[in-house]
Amino acid sequence: PQRLAPLAAGLLAAMTLALGAARAQEGAEAPAPAEAPPAEVAPGAVAEGVRLAVVDLDKILEQSDRWSDSQEELLRRQENLRRTLDKYERQVRLLRSEYDNLPPGTEMVAETRGKIEATLREYQAAKQKIEGEIRELRVESLSEVFNQINDVITAYANEHQIDLVLKKQDLTVSATQPAELGVIVATADVLFARERFDITREIVRELNARY
Repeated sequence: PQRLAPLAAGLLAAMTLALGAARAQEGAEAPAPAEAPPAEVAPGAVAEGVRLAVVDLDKILEQSDRWSDSQEELLRRQENLRRTLDKYERQVRLLRSEYDNLPPGTEMVAETRGKIEATLREYQAAKQKIEGEIRELRVESLSEVFNQINDVITAYANEHQIDLVLKKQDLTVSATQPAELGVIVATADVLFARERFDITREIVRELNARY
């Protein structure tokens, strides 16, 4: 028995060490499980709760009373320009006809030439003035209408809790005007939208009501 005592003590120490190691291993933190990859979103899916709408700006302009009136005013200014230029052109033709029938070397030749040059200067000045007015009217009309459209769309979107409003347009390309394709491709924001997303009619109604 005395000989077995050291052996038993050694075995007990070894078992104690093994038991402690096993418990330490059990108490160690297990590695965190790998995060699952994010779920794939199907093409065309929209974030939950986001409300979308589209408007057709071409139709809005076509049906806008303000835009229609501004275009009529523009046509009126252009007609005034044409009439003014026609008047100067008639004056120049009469003066040139008179000039051609004058005897060369007389004072009347120099006088008539001066009248022709003065009339041409008046013609150019009137043309530049009226063309400048037409350009300003066109820019002013566009700015006023588009600012009004933006105000109406913003108010409508806020009232109906719409988060995003996109511009749509007719994507039909005329076979006789293939050059339109480049413009359509460059400016198209929406290729397709269901009718329930289209608020063009509501925007036109409110726009005309404010006019």
